[in-house]
Amino acid sequence: MPEQPRPADEPGLAEPRGAATADKRAEDEKAPPEKVEDKAHAHESSLRLVVGRDLVALGFVLILAAFALAVAFFRTATDVATVLAPVTTLVGSLIGAMFGVQAGNQARAQESHARDQAEQRTAEAVAKMDPAVAEPLVKEWARRRDSGIGNPTEADFS
Repeated sequence: MPEQPRPADEPGLAEPRGAATADKRAEDEKAPPEKVEDKAHAHESSLRLVVGRDLVALGFVLILAAFALAVAFFRTATDVATVLAPVTTLVGSLIGAMFGVQAGNQARAQESHARDQAEQRTAEAVAKMDPAVAEPLVKEWARRRDSGIGNPTEADFS
């Protein structure tokens, strides 16, 4: 079947259908391939969101079921509140802990990535320096790293 021209209101006037797809494919081939780690991280992140959403929904269902049972067996509001308190505390604590651990893991990963980038930039800067100037810097960084003092500051070399 011959390719038909696009209507005038679509982008790429009178381009044959499929031409944009071929252009896109050529751009994708030129682009650097994504790291496998990035794809795995994206999948892991979306899985966490789905699990988190499901746990929150399950928590609501559990609290509603406890409420229905409490109302069925107890007549006073005080009794119902007394029965619901441990259930809501447990559900809230577990879900809060799960999201707290996720936030902590995400922050740790971001910190690690930022540290790796800083180390890479530092290594590149030192590689561009005169060896006579770079040698004291490298020795000081190694001494501080080994002793646990931390990174040197400008004041250390003044």
